[in-house]
Amino acid sequence: MRSTLLLLCTLFAVLGPAAAPTAAVAQSSPCARPAKPAVPAADADRQRMLEAGRQIDQYVADMEVYLKCLPREMENARVEADDIVAEWNRVVADFNARQQQ
Repeated sequence: MRSTLLLLCTLFAVLGPAAAPTAAVAQSSPCARPAKPAVPAADADRQRMLEAGRQIDQYVADMEVYLKCLPREMENARVEADDIVAEWNRVVADFNARQQQ
């Protein structure tokens, strides 16, 4: 991480603000957090309460799937971040080498 920061600082010093990283568009995640269902008021009729109960049961089931997916998604994110940092470091090192020629 320290070498990454050093390379980033070096490139920033050479290129100025143009070297600052920009935010990438977030990719959609295969882990989709379920939407929270509405909880009816206590004065709802029996049909509405039954429907809400089914929706909440489905929400809990979907949330369990989502929670099981998160560790894999976190690992994928770590690998992706490591890969992009490694690629960036290679490009910065090549750039700096060319500047010294």
